Amino acid sequence: MRTIWKRAPLLRLVVPWIGGLVCADLLHNWTLPLMVMICSLTTVVVGYQAYQQWFKQRHWLGLAILLGFFGMGWLYGLIRQECMLPKGMDTSTERTWLVRLTESPIERERSFRCIAEVCGEIGDSAAAEPWAKVLVYFQKSNGIDALKPDDVVQVVGRMQPLSGPKAPGEFNMQRHGRRKGIHLQLYSDSLYWKKVWTPNDHSIQFYMEHWRNRALDCLRERHVESLEYGVLAALILGDTSDMDPELMTSYASAGVVHVLAVSGLHVGLVYMLLTPLFRFIFGRSKGRWLRTLLPVALLWLYSGLSGGSPSVLRAAVMFSGFIFADNFGKHNNIYNTLASSAFVLLLFRPSMFFDLGFQLSYLAVIGIVILQKPLASLVHVPNKWLDRVWTMSAVSVAAQISTLPLTLFYFHQFPNYFLASNLFVIPWSTLIIYISIVFYIALPWPWMAQFIVDVLIGMTRVMNRVITWFEQLPCSVTTDIPCDAVQFFTLSLMLFFGFRWLFWRRSAACLVGLSIALVHMGYGWLRQASVLQSEEAFLCANYHSLAVANRSADRMAWYLLTDAISDKGYGWCNYMRDKGIESPPDTIAIGADQCPLYKWNGTLVYLADSAALSRYGWVQCDVMVLHHLGGFRFDAEKMDRVRNVQIALGPGISKRKLRWIQNQWSQGLDCIVLGKGTWVVQDGRLHPFSDGQPVLSNKNQMR
Repeated sequence: MRTIWKRAPLLRLVVPWIGGLVCADLLHNWTLPLMVMICSLTTVVVGYQAYQQWFKQRHWLGLAILLGFFGMGWLYGLIRQECMLPKGMDTSTERTWLVRLTESPIERERSFRCIAEVCGEIGDSAAAEPWAKVLVYFQKSNGIDALKPDDVVQVVGRMQPLSGPKAPGEFNMQRHGRRKGIHLQLYSDSLYWKKVWTPNDHSIQFYMEHWRNRALDCLRERHVESLEYGVLAALILGDTSDMDPELMTSYASAGVVHVLAVSGLHVGLVYMLLTPLFRFIFGRSKGRWLRTLLPVALLWLYSGLSGGSPSVLRAAVMFSGFIFADNFGKHNNIYNTLASSAFVLLLFRPSMFFDLGFQLSYLAVIGIVILQKPLASLVHVPNKWLDRVWTMSAVSVAAQISTLPLTLFYFHQFPNYFLASNLFVIPWSTLIIYISIVFYIALPWPWMAQFIVDVLIGMTRVMNRVITWFEQLPCSVTTDIPCDAVQFFTLSLMLFFGFRWLFWRRSAACLVGLSIALVHMGYGWLRQASVLQSEEAFLCANYHSLAVANRSADRMAWYLLTDAISDKGYGWCNYMRDKGIESPPDTIAIGADQCPLYKWNGTLVYLADSAALSRYGWVQCDVMVLHHLGGFRFDAEKMDRVRNVQIALGPGISKRKLRWIQNQWSQGLDCIVLGKGTWVVQDGRLHPFSDGQPVLSNKNQMR
């Protein structure tokens, strides 16, 4: 490992640069990076002047250079964030905006969504150049799917800031958008948008999407069915929009979902095809520049056609460097190449580091480069063909080990048969990709293209059936594996020191690895003990439904006040998994045969509808949730008994009753109106849940 660090100077500089970008994302402070830059620059200047006398202390000079790159990365990240902030935009009123789409609208459950750039407002003479990114939601209607990148659309609506998570475990759209330079969202009703024009100066993305659609149309015109079409479109060009969700789950459970996302594997296959082809055409000595530029151009063309994901861009930069080094007789260090590709991509777009595909791609390559040969050398296989199978298996094992902490942190599951499934899928999918290239070459001859399509359909069906068979095997996937940020770092350190001891025989690494393993297990026990000794309660509201999620020890229960609650989604699954709750939650309907008074997290909560108020009256409690009152009539004298109680007004209460309650309790009232969101039951009150934390509610205020 020390040899790698010494022979890869770019790697030594990129690591602190990435650390600075991470600090810029977490800490929006300009003083600290400026101080680091000044101190490191002073140390470098003084150290360089006294280098001859200070040679024995040169490590301090190297540390100062690393700190300098750390500070530069921090400042660069802050500058990029500042440049992407929308300035001078009125978000208080509804206005008519001109937006230029940067991608085609993507269909979601209730709307179409796309990223656009704000050009200005109607009547604004300066509405020419885009000046802010915005997330636009279109209500489903005819004509939305016809919109393309670069189309300028007139939208009527009010700009709103991106909202944070409204429930535990929910995706943080605000943080995700901020990293991509998107801070605002705009919702357009179907009646209040229209396409204004399509500029003649199209972007590269427009042409790439146009050619990708043309390539996909070639498959549709030859009657490729839905399941096979979805897999072929994802495998060849990275388009997963038509992928069957159940089949995608099967690929994920088998541990081969990476083949459906065009990644470094696909770019590497194209590289392996182009390099010997152009070397044969142009020879070793003649046409050096053509032998270099043509395959590089084709690599980047394929990267653009496949969507330009972070893993594809990483592979394109790396293989472009390989081609230049190979054709011009330069020495190629894989670690320097990796570091230079990461530096180029992060210089272009720093937020790419937080993309999961970027992280998995680089970790997989690093794991393969470092671990593949030592793993392959562990087993001696005398047979030549079996040895090749084991070598391929070592590649899959190395990639899986290096990405294991990250996949557990994000997905909390592990495919147990990943090795066997990858041994089949990787060569099979490679054959499909090469045959698909032949298909596009054979398009001028319809009979040959149709024959090749039939072969592709048959091979795709076989692959789908094999993957489904792997998923249906017993214990095909281990789910609900707890892994938070602390466990992610301890597990990563355990693997690092464990393999350092196993392959490089460092005795100190064994001792450190065992110590970290004890810390990992101890933290897991303490975390589980704290969960068993704690209790949490959340009030989940929608515009027409209401429920309470209560966690006591390692059990979860849903108390339904209405027939259904739409907030029992992916976010709550994440929350329960992070708490170590493996069993599904109990569903408890609130009936009229018992008083709906519960003590959750030390707080007495009265879930009162018209039937409960008629039967049990005004019960003394800390929080009273009124919902579905119907024709219930309030008694002002009895209501005075609960004047110090926090009142939460849920769905099923008419506007007339809301106004009456507001007038009756206009003074000294702690009252909230439950819209769509989540409230935390804590300290005898309801607190709105915002951005992952409960926010203390303001008393004596009607909201």
